[in-house]
Amino acid sequence: MKINNNFLISIRKFSLKDLNRIMEIECNSFTTDTFSENTFLSLYHKCSDLFIVAEINKIIAGYMVTCNYWKKGRIISIAVDPVYRCKGIGSALVNYTFNQLKNFHIKIAELEVKITNSEGICFWKSFDFYPLKIVPNYYHDGTHALIMRKLLEN
Repeated sequence: MKINNNFLISIRKFSLKDLNRIMEIECNSFTTDTFSENTFLSLYHKCSDLFIVAEINKIIAGYMVTCNYWKKGRIISIAVDPVYRCKGIGSALVNYTFNQLKNFHIKIAELEVKITNSEGICFWKSFDFYPLKIVPNYYHDGTHALIMRKLLEN
């Protein structure tokens, strides 16, 4: 839990009853390459320990999904409802996830971000992620992905 700007951000695990709200946030956050309900259900079954939501006043304001693959934490997706952005919710989700990864003795976190998403790249750099490589034509629209990595300290 984090108190920010006179409100309490509560972080908890995703449950199936959250799916409709997650889909709203997904559609309001991404114009292309949005995840389907089936994708989120699959992630729930594969990565339930690190599929989390952030709530403010019992309203889901954002979510984050991370999977443990081969002793690496792979950040699959993060989104905050546009109404709740710039209030520390994304940072709260990331910090919670980092703490969980450390508890699982995972020392590397990786993600991919659209090379054209300068705001997203800056966000991840603020958490000490660094560029690792570019994957050409990664996204459905042909945009390249920037793979970023962070070394987690225990």
